[in-house]
Amino acid sequence: LRYETNCEESDSVSDHALAGGVSLLLLCVLVRSLIRKYEIKWMPEVGAVTLIGVIFGLLAKNFGGYNFEFFDEAIFMRVLLPPIIFNAALIVDKHTFKKYAGPIFLLAFPGTFLCSFICGYLLYGLAYAFGDRCIDLPIIEALTWGALISSIDP
Repeated sequence: LRYETNCEESDSVSDHALAGGVSLLLLCVLVRSLIRKYEIKWMPEVGAVTLIGVIFGLLAKNFGGYNFEFFDEAIFMRVLLPPIIFNAALIVDKHTFKKYAGPIFLLAFPGTFLCSFICGYLLYGLAYAFGDRCIDLPIIEALTWGALISSIDP
């Protein structure tokens, strides 16, 4: 009994897609290594890898026939996004962080708190100003959005 006989076509991953994904991952690792080796300061590693992803995404959409309508958002939210968000915490120099922990916390907490209210009230103001063309947004939801955004992307 073959594996393919029990699979639906939409659920299976083709060999080409798998090879393309692995090749893309290897290319990103290579570019990251080259940026570190040659100490390229004008292009951050994340920017280079993002640019590679955008280019390959456009190529796949325009020439590869890949249908992006069936991209699973749950995989992005649970697998791909957490390493992006927590990348800075993983590569921070712990000795330097401990040395400057006091000033960091002294500025981070009030800054995040203030930014939460600024972002929340700006969103609420925009929703109120464009209320006839936009959604009716309660203030608590706008402030919640402000707290979420300011804590990960100040």
